[in-house]
Amino acid sequence: MKMLSWMAVGVIALGAVAAGAQDAVSPQDRWTQVAACAAERSNESRHACVDAVLRAAGALDAATETRVNRENFGRVERPAPPPPVAPLPAAVAPASAPAQGARVQPAPVAPPAPVDGVSTQVASARMGNDRRLVVETVEGAVWRQTDSDVIRRLPRAGEAFDVREGALGSYRCTFNGTTTFRCERRD
Repeated sequence: MKMLSWMAVGVIALGAVAAGAQDAVSPQDRWTQVAACAAERSNESRHACVDAVLRAAGALDAATETRVNRENFGRVERPAPPPPVAPLPAAVAPASAPAQGARVQPAPVAPPAPVDGVSTQVASARMGNDRRLVVETVEGAVWRQTDSDVIRRLPRAGEAFDVREGALGSYRCTFNGTTTFRCERRD
């Protein structure tokens, strides 16, 4: 289901970009590149291939990818960082065009660096029934304390709040630059 929706988004984005694009690659050539990605042997490499075509077309930009990765930081179903950029499938000249010369491929655009932490602000904080701190950030992410350390003071709204990846898939939350505790994303 997710694969079909992502492919639909990709096809729509390619169509929209191709309609207004003024580069040397036609919409048919872009579709040929996307179709060539189907030959990839694993889901990860196939998705990386389609993403490379979308980046080259200008339909997938680093700012959007970074924003989405930041929004998903800490979620259990968070996607793995993308593999290194694979070369784009070769553009195929349209059948009706004479084979005068190969079309020049745009240089592959590298994906943004994976997000390994976020710096934000506290929207609200409270102690749960189990005496563990629960913090909601201004973006709406909810982080819950997982260790048993005693937090003596609740963070205030607007206070700095940082989350970093810890060892073995855990996360470390810090507020006010001094109080650090193990945490997990709960939204």
